[in-house]
Amino acid sequence: MKGIISEDPTTESKSIELALSFAKIARQDAKASQELYSRSFFPQAVFAFQQAVEKDSKSVGLLMGFIKPTPGDLKKVSHMSLLGLLLGMPELLDRLPVVQKSIQGELEKPSLKQFHLTEALAPILKPPSISSEMVRTTIQQILRINRNRAWELSLSLDPNEPFTQIIDGMLANADQKCKEADQAESALRKIGKIVRDRYGIAVDHSGTRFFLNVAVRAINEDVPLTLLTMWHEQEARYPPVSETDRWYVGMYKKRSGLVRRLPQLYLHLDRLSLSTLAGAQDRRRFAKMAP
Repeated sequence: MKGIISEDPTTESKSIELALSFAKIARQDAKASQELYSRSFFPQAVFAFQQAVEKDSKSVGLLMGFIKPTPGDLKKVSHMSLLGLLLGMPELLDRLPVVQKSIQGELEKPSLKQFHLTEALAPILKPPSISSEMVRTTIQQILRINRNRAWELSLSLDPNEPFTQIIDGMLANADQKCKEADQAESALRKIGKIVRDRYGIAVDHSGTRFFLNVAVRAINEDVPLTLLTMWHEQEARYPPVSETDRWYVGMYKKRSGLVRRLPQLYLHLDRLSLSTLAGAQDRRRFAKMAP
C-alpha cells in the first residue's frame, strides 16, 4: 500500500490532510443540501449537492494520487470535478496491480491465509477494465463537451435519453460494488475477531479498509454523481449572462428530473461522503503505522 499516493512522504502527508479537510466540508455540504431540499430551496439544494460531490472528488483524487496537493493541480480541476478523478489515473492504473498485489500478499500471510480472505476479496482485486489510453480519451472528451447541453440533459433526466440510462447504469453498478465492499469488510471484521480471540493478536485492517472505502465505494459512487452534477455550479446560482448561456435558475423546480430524484440520489451522496471521510481517516491511520 505504501506509495499509492506518492513516494515523497511530505507530499503524501499533505495529500492526506488536505483530502481529510475536503471530505469533512463535503459531508457538511451533503447535509446542507438535504436540509435545503426539505425546505423547497431547490436551486440551492442542487448547488450544495454539486459542492459536496466536487469536494469529495478532490478528496478521492488526492487520496488515490490522481492529483497533487498543489494550487496548480486543484486549479486544473476547478469545477470540472471528474478531472479530479482522471488527471492522474493513467499513472495510477500502472501502479494499481502493485497495490492489489500488496493487499493480496498481506492476506496470504500464514496468520490470515487459513481464513481464505483472498477469495472473500476476489471481486475487488480483479484487474481494472479500463486502460490509460481510454482515460486520456475521456479527459479530452470532457474538455470539449457542450456545457449547455449537459446541463439540459442532467436537469431533465429524461429516462429515454442515453445520458440518463448511462447514469442509472453507473448508479446500479455502484450499488453492486458497495455491496461487495460491505461483504468484504464484514469478512475482515469476523476474521479479525477470530485472530484476536484465538491468538491474542490485534489485526489492523486500516490499509484494506482505505482501499474498500476509497477505491471501491467512493470512486464507484463519485463518477456517476460527478457526471450528473458538475454542470450545476454557476447554473444553479446565477442568471444567464451571455447569449450562449441557456440556463435559468427558475427551472430548478420539483417536477424537474434532477430535483425529483434528489431523495434517491441522497442515498448515493451519503454513501460517497461517508466513504470518502472514512477512507481519509483510514489512510491517515495507515500512514502513521507504515515504517
